[in-house]
Amino acid sequence: MSDASKPQKSSTASTNYASRNLTAGQLTTFALRVLNAWGCTVWRQNNHATRGRKFIGMKGVPDIIGHDLEGRAVYAEVKTASDRLSQDQIDFLQGAEKRDCRVYLVREFEGHPEIINWVAYLGGA
Repeated sequence: MSDASKPQKSSTASTNYASRNLTAGQLTTFALRVLNAWGCTVWRQNNHATRGRKFIGMKGVPDIIGHDLEGRAVYAEVKTASDRLSQDQIDFLQGAEKRDCRVYLVREFEGHPEIINWVAYLGGA
């Protein structure tokens, strides 16, 4: 998918999201469906610490990762209305954007899930 045809954001009208407090699971399911419809191959990345084990993952890795049809990496961070981005997440997403990866934020907006391009979220688009 070329940059010119790359979707900037999407929300859904076909699914009934009656709650104004969407869960991370609902937002993740929405994002996986939409990103796959855009031609991306994406999956949920489990990057949580496990009790009794030392965390060995990379801090800041987004909730959804994958690639597009052109082979570019795709990253999407899921945030509920009460969640905030950590500095590790911000650093990861900004680094990925600088390396020409497709980077998105998945959030709730006016009671509906949306996917917004990272640059647009930062106010650069």
